[in-house]
Amino acid sequence: FHNECNAFRWKYKDNVMIEEYIDAYGNMMTNKVLGIVATHCEIDGNGNRVRVAYYDSVGNPMVCDGGKFAEVRWNFDARGNNTEESYYGLNGELVCHSLFQYAVRLMRYDKRGNVQTQIYLNAERRRMACSDGYAEIRFKYDEKGHQIEESYWDVDGASTLNTRLGVA
Repeated sequence: FHNECNAFRWKYKDNVMIEEYIDAYGNMMTNKVLGIVATHCEIDGNGNRVRVAYYDSVGNPMVCDGGKFAEVRWNFDARGNNTEESYYGLNGELVCHSLFQYAVRLMRYDKRGNVQTQIYLNAERRRMACSDGYAEIRFKYDEKGHQIEESYWDVDGASTLNTRLGVA
C-alpha cells in the first residue's frame, strides 16, 4: 500500500503514532490505494497496536477506501494474545469490512498461546459466514504445539467448506 505516495512522515504524541502520506515537496497527499491522507495508530502500554483510525488532510476522520471503515480496534488478553479485531464506521458503529465481510473476529487461545478458534461476527455481534464461507475456524495442535489440523464451521456449528481454498 505504501508505494502509492512519495514519502511518509511520522509524528508521535503520547501513545499515538501519526503517519502522514506526503509528496516530493512535503505536502500531505492522498494514498491512492487506501484513499486516506493520515493514519493514527494508538499503542497500549505493552506495545500492542490497539486502534488505527484514518484521517483527511485537515484532520477529519474518514473512511478507508480499502475496506469502507474508519477505524480498526484490537483487544488483547493478559498474555498479549490478540482476542478481538473489530471495524467501525465514522459514527463509531460496528461495520463489516467490505473485503472480508465481517465486523468482528474473535480469537481464543490454549495455554501455550496457540489459536484454538477464530469466530466471525456481523455488526450486531452475531455469528456470520465471512467472505470465504465459514463462521469459525478451529485449530488442533500436537503435544509439541505444532498445528496439525485446521477445520471450518458454519453458523450452526456444522462442518463447512472454505470456499476460497475448496476444503472443509
